[in-house]
Amino acid sequence: MSRCTSVQERIADEGVELVGRDAAIGEHVAGCSHCSAFAEALKRVDAGMSRLPPKAAPRSVLQRAAQAVAGDGKTSTTPRPGDPGARNLAAALAAVVVLSAGFVLTESVQLELQGLDGLYDRQSSVVSQATDESRPPVALTAPAASRLAPLSVLPESLAEPEALAEPEALAEPAPPRLAAESVFADQLSKEQKKRDRKSSDKVRREIVADMAIGRDAGDAAAAAPSSSGRDVDQAAGLRGALQEYRRTAPREFEEGQSEASVDYFAPPKSALPGAKQPRANERDDVARRQLPAAPGKVGTVAAAKDKREQNAPSTVGGGLAQSPRPRQVARRFLADQEKLTGLSFQSGSGYWANTYVPGDPAIRLLEARLQRWDRSLLRASLGDARLESEARQNWQPFDLPENAALATYLHADKRAVNGRSRLRVQVGIQASQKRSGLRPDMNVGVVLDLRRPVDDVTGAKLRALVMALAEARQPGDRFSITVAGHPGGLLVAPEAFRHGPIRVALQSLFTTGGEQPAAAMDLLAALHSASQNVRQGDDASAPLGASLVLLVSTASIAEQRESLERMAHENAVAGIGLSVIAVGGGTDLASIDRLVLLGQGHRRVLNAAEDAGKLVDRELHAASRAVARAVRLRIRLAPGVELIDILGSTNLSEQAAQRVRDAERSIDQRVARNTGIRADRGEDEEGIQIVIPSFFAGDSHAVLLDVVVPGPGPVADVSVRYKDLVYRRNGVARARLAIEDGHTGTGPLEHNVLKNQLAHALARSAATASQQLEAGDRRGAVRTLTEARELITGMREEIPGWDNDNELRADETLLAQYLTALGAQFARSGQHHDRLADSLRYLAFRRLTPPHE
Repeated sequence: MSRCTSVQERIADEGVELVGRDAAIGEHVAGCSHCSAFAEALKRVDAGMSRLPPKAAPRSVLQRAAQAVAGDGKTSTTPRPGDPGARNLAAALAAVVVLSAGFVLTESVQLELQGLDGLYDRQSSVVSQATDESRPPVALTAPAASRLAPLSVLPESLAEPEALAEPEALAEPAPPRLAAESVFADQLSKEQKKRDRKSSDKVRREIVADMAIGRDAGDAAAAAPSSSGRDVDQAAGLRGALQEYRRTAPREFEEGQSEASVDYFAPPKSALPGAKQPRANERDDVARRQLPAAPGKVGTVAAAKDKREQNAPSTVGGGLAQSPRPRQVARRFLADQEKLTGLSFQSGSGYWANTYVPGDPAIRLLEARLQRWDRSLLRASLGDARLESEARQNWQPFDLPENAALATYLHADKRAVNGRSRLRVQVGIQASQKRSGLRPDMNVGVVLDLRRPVDDVTGAKLRALVMALAEARQPGDRFSITVAGHPGGLLVAPEAFRHGPIRVALQSLFTTGGEQPAAAMDLLAALHSASQNVRQGDDASAPLGASLVLLVSTASIAEQRESLERMAHENAVAGIGLSVIAVGGGTDLASIDRLVLLGQGHRRVLNAAEDAGKLVDRELHAASRAVARAVRLRIRLAPGVELIDILGSTNLSEQAAQRVRDAERSIDQRVARNTGIRADRGEDEEGIQIVIPSFFAGDSHAVLLDVVVPGPGPVADVSVRYKDLVYRRNGVARARLAIEDGHTGTGPLEHNVLKNQLAHALARSAATASQQLEAGDRRGAVRTLTEARELITGMREEIPGWDNDNELRADETLLAQYLTALGAQFARSGQHHDRLADSLRYLAFRRLTPPHE
């Protein structure tokens, strides 16, 4: 007898709880997919059998059951139609026939069995015995027909996967008299309980032997010990008898009962041709269980509750989930990572898209839209409506670089392999916390708001700001001044932004008296003019924040707030930020905060003229988070290593690759001109190449490659070349990776690679659900997010140490919140689908990318 056969027989004999009670059995099941699947299938069988409720069988069934109990089928007397012992024995044996006849307990069948709670209990059947025969016995109320209808005709609220369906709604309550007069089976003898369990477990083994384990075709099939040829023939005979019975049996319906409910009844196993007849002591079980009751009272022996608690189907958004258990999902995910067949490979050289974009303009637009989202309905459903703002990039175990702006690290999700294998290679980049102190060339359009007369104090602050900008101007900067109010229009052009022209312009601007030299310009027109001026000098290769419109506000902006907000977010999408400096007491800080949020800029307040220099310095250096420019990542795979994919990236076309080369050379030359760092770009390198325009202080980034290695040995070597703005030099970081031979276990670094891969899977699911919501497919989005949550839950159970991982627990909670929101009434009626789609897209971005300040 094989180890698996022995383990499975012990589990069937002693129950599934043996896995947790016996350490050796538990260890074997945890490492054996077949035995694990066997135990899971046995749980589902127990769950289905324990939910089958007692039902009154048709009269013909009772007659055949009585014949079987008598033993020869000839001398038995016809049982009384109301006799509860005969009814329940027949119903219990009928359930055994239905299950053992080859029916597979799929999830759909299990859901239908929930409506038959109590028809069969694996420990004992409910038996009522009236000592006063003149009194009618207690009858069990049959579930209503609607409870027993097939899933295809269930009400929409139950048929929908995410609809609310409490287990209590699927079962009829017991009659009050029965509940009041129940005497539980703990009064039964220990010997009788042991006999019941042994007999029941034997039936389960016969059932599981004919089951196909797993819901999906992709699940690994695991079967119980095979039956003998005689058992197979007997099972075929039972199936044939069952079909004949269903065709010819009379239909005896109670009032309000449907034919669908009667179809669940089957003839007792002992009444079918070829069935094994019970021994005398087994036939007397019912008599043994009849306990005496007080005169004139009705005594009932109720079935003891099964001590093995069964896992009910998981719920998603208030509805019944239609997916495998989380651990099965996790194991299938891990198994997919090992597949070596049916793969397609890509070239190990060429340009690939950069995935480090912390200030992506499209994401900044999403942030602006999400800030305008009225979340009152969401807050009413969840209590917490932050959702996407709670998403965070995984913490990475990368050491900070020493005496350099960047460091690189190379790991895989396996330490060792034995032959041709598939693995994930992770290239990590970590930036120094130390900032360079150098700011990029700035392209700034200043707008002075003079729509209202200003007092001397405010005028002094305005003059101090403009002169501070003149003092802070560096070679390569491009500044201009536009006025809203009188005189409206361009006051100082970029080419004239020098001390002399600026002083003359300020003197004419604040001169009182006389006629106004030009017509007034409103604030919206002035901002539009300044934006156009900035666009003309915008450099696409410049770091984020290098181009902006700086509004110096002296009055309220409420009159044109909506138009200003629309312009601000349009500029932000184009890479031009909007910052506001409030000067004077007439400003509306609440409106300004909203405006700079949409414009992806900053709000600052100038309280005194002497603070102007510090304020301007902080604003101009806001873009100086970059510690490295023109970062070129080169990955060279070892001979024999084949590339499947780079997660989240795409192989660039020749046209797109040329644009990357041009942008890299432009940055190289500008940095050389402004900092003196020697230009050294222009030639392509061997291997995979990814160019990152800027890398910010303190950030970390991981690039994941899916590869197949021929065996142990070298896998890849990596170099990162960059313009080091901290130490003002050309920098380079290198790393190599080789895989050992054997079966060395995984550790924290390997688990980090797997965890980053899981983050990519979550990001893909969130992006897919976003697209489904935009297309109006709410149910599809629910399914996608449910699968993502089950994957994370299963991985937490499957990977040692992940059960208490805070980042994965946060992912699980966040996905549960999205599912709750999608199951809420406002989402079911089609409201807020566009904002929920935006939120999911933003989640997909933030889960992989550090935030941009």
